[in-house]
Amino acid sequence: MRLSHNITTLVMANRAMPGIHSQLPSGCCAIISVNDLCSDTVFFDIKLPPRITLDSNSLSIIRPSCYRRTDGSITVAAKGGCSPYVYQWVNPVVNGPVLSGVGDGFYKVKITDCRGCVHFDSVRLRQPREAALAKHRQQRR
Repeated sequence: MRLSHNITTLVMANRAMPGIHSQLPSGCCAIISVNDLCSDTVFFDIKLPPRITLDSNSLSIIRPSCYRRTDGSITVAAKGGCSPYVYQWVNPVVNGPVLSGVGDGFYKVKITDCRGCVHFDSVRLRQPREAALAKHRQQRR
């Protein structure tokens, strides 16, 4: 009766790492598998996913209807990283890609991808000018 001895080792950055691995960093790797007197080596690269960013093509900004009103909204979408994404607005604290009921200002959003990578970004919401409204009101009187 003959027993087979299988040994599999992952080699990264010239370091042997026996066992099962997940969430490996980017770079060049090799897997060395030894079965009795036979062996095989497989070389491969682990690529980084693209950085998480706001998708400017999907960005929607609705300005407040009047000066000092808080009826504006911002809708964001992420790209890069891996989906699904989790969106959390920082101030005010709101979960999800849509921030509504807001006025003039900068709003910060935290985006977390499926691997737990985090990206912070901010969006500027502008209100209509006060002077234009005041001039319009004077003309109506």
